[in-house]
Amino acid sequence: MNRNATAYSLLFAIHSHLGAKHHVPTHISDSYRHTINHILPFYANSPRLSDQLQKSIPVRNRVCHFKPVTRQDIVLLTSICSSLHISQSTKVGMRR
Repeated sequence: MNRNATAYSLLFAIHSHLGAKHHVPTHISDSYRHTINHILPFYANSPRLSDQLQKSIPVRNRVCHFKPVTRQDIVLLTSICSSLHISQSTKVGMRR
């Protein structure tokens, strides 16, 4: 799987997980950036995760505008999934 497809799958898993976990209203959850900004107060006690979530916004923009993503972007998204305890089976299209 290429990096952009992997990044898309990870972003989808993160967005879905956060939307469901924090009951983000639809008018907010339609936007990845708005979802992240809405849930950040829930992670105030985890500055590293908050920072990573904010850094994921430009990665999402690169993916959605068909710009190449880096290996570091994939590492960032994988780290977020790990911190949020998103299981491997939840990641759409991800191989085990």
